[in-house]
Amino acid sequence: MMHARSHTLLAARAARFDTPLDGVFANVRDAEGFERDTALSRRLGYRGRKLIHPAQIEPCNRLYRPSAAELDYYARVLEAFDQAAAQGSASTTVDGRMIDLAMANAARRVLDAEAAWKKAG
Repeated sequence: MMHARSHTLLAARAARFDTPLDGVFANVRDAEGFERDTALSRRLGYRGRKLIHPAQIEPCNRLYRPSAAELDYYARVLEAFDQAAAQGSASTTVDGRMIDLAMANAARRVLDAEAAWKKAG
């Protein structure tokens, strides 16, 4: 199962698909299993999943949505990268991590998705 999930995610990324969805979790009576599996899915890089039961909506939204700390980090990434780019640099660091265009674009996608979520909700 893990091989198929990893391969699917890799293929989606290779095709430049930014928001891959994981498959369904069929046991609708196993709420704990759904949460464990969804947390794993997010760590792997999926951005959401297909749902088959209304009870899966809240935990899915909660587990895939970035935390306040993640949103703060991504905002700092964009600010630092934009400052570096304005000074002619193609990279910088935030919290000791190297930040380049790819990292800034990833941060921007997360922040844009969060803004869209808030607007819709």
